[in-house]
Amino acid sequence: MAIHMACLPVFIYLLFISFCYCEDQLTQAKRLIFPGDLIIISKGGVFALGFFSPATSTKSLFLGIWYHNISERTYVWVANRDNPIIIPSSAMLAISNSSNLVLSHLWTTNITVTGGDGAYAALLDTGHLVLRLPNGTTIWQSFDHPTDTLLMGMRFLVSYKAQVAMRFIAWKGPDDRSTGDFSISRDPSSNLQVFLWNGTRPYCRFIRPNNMWSPVLPYSSSLIYETTASTDYEFYYMYTTSDGSPYKRLQLDYTGTLKFLAWNDSSSSWTIVFQRPSPAVECDPYASCGPFGYCDATAAIPRCQCLDGFEACAAPTGRKDGQAAAETPDDLRRRRMGVGDADGSVGAGGGGGSGASMLPDGSNSSRGCRRKQQLRCRGRDDRFVTMFGMKSPDKFLHVRNRSFDECAAECSRNCSCTAYTYANMTGADQARCLLWSGELADTWRANIGENLYLRLADSTGMPNFSCPAVIACSSN
Repeated sequence: MAIHMACLPVFIYLLFISFCYCEDQLTQAKRLIFPGDLIIISKGGVFALGFFSPATSTKSLFLGIWYHNISERTYVWVANRDNPIIIPSSAMLAISNSSNLVLSHLWTTNITVTGGDGAYAALLDTGHLVLRLPNGTTIWQSFDHPTDTLLMGMRFLVSYKAQVAMRFIAWKGPDDRSTGDFSISRDPSSNLQVFLWNGTRPYCRFIRPNNMWSPVLPYSSSLIYETTASTDYEFYYMYTTSDGSPYKRLQLDYTGTLKFLAWNDSSSSWTIVFQRPSPAVECDPYASCGPFGYCDATAAIPRCQCLDGFEACAAPTGRKDGQAAAETPDDLRRRRMGVGDADGSVGAGGGGGSGASMLPDGSNSSRGCRRKQQLRCRGRDDRFVTMFGMKSPDKFLHVRNRSFDECAAECSRNCSCTAYTYANMTGADQARCLLWSGELADTWRANIGENLYLRLADSTGMPNFSCPAVIACSSN
């Protein structure tokens, strides 16, 4: 009996390895087949690659990567998110004679390589699936084709020349891996900001005031390290953590919420370290206060106000302010996500605050604000006022290698320049000068903002501008 008991652990071990690859590689001689060899595991046991079925549809199979050594099954990459395998017996991942990864004729890496004999695929402990030649040259990598998750060590790429930015796309639903409505990408024309999209519409925008913090993640040396690299053709960010720190990841979920998550060994669950849009940041929705309006995040209840020198637009013809219920930025966020009723308008609730015109309660604040006095553009007839602690508006021109005085002069001598900001980029070799022409949109006041230098008329007597965009608003 003792002999039989001693052999039992060996039997269990052999049974286990018969259902998985204990290696971290696939070769042309080794294929991943369902339901035979279920998974391959990275060398350190951190990640696994294999077939899985969602809880709502056991007949559909996906090829994905997930954390292997934690209790909660967490997927970080899916190869065939929009093309599930519906015949399980046909599920197979193999390396073709052309050195491509091929998944059941539904998905392929689709690369062309010369002399690719002997190519192999390896799953790394970073969650990175790479396809390599025998000499170690990487010819394809999953990190260049993300789904909804950014892992530590993954590049967040912006390609300047091609004007294309890497995009992370959320799932369609809580258990639906297909392409969802929300996505996030950096601005391809600037490395200073990131957009969260709802379809093709901006949903939320993050801009960095300087290099002290990331526009996506809360910068802290104890949490995460940020690395940047650029060439004449591309620019990318990479986030890493110190050795031995808990697992961390950035995920865009199906509701359009970007979450920075850390694994908690004590509770065996993911802890939300940071999320945007956040219930605590009512000013997150994009341009919620309309052109030349801003959301005051320093107020007890965030409300829309007009920039200094501007006033709220009047109600459109046939409708009086007060006819529509006031909409807060949180209402706007829910409506943009398709929750609750919507009348087709977009706006935030009216508000107050010292030193600025308030958008009236009950107004549709997406109409924004108009100038109290028209710009003169004649020598000293215009002036610049400083608005402190502002989030830089969208649609700026980034001018490099300027001093503060040169940045101010650049805007002052150009009548179409409506505002500018300036910052010494901490840890960088150059200062940053941002210029705006036309409307100013998607800005708010917060404690971490910058000084916005706003162009105004220096004297009175000129008629008001009409309201921006398509809203009719006659001059006085």
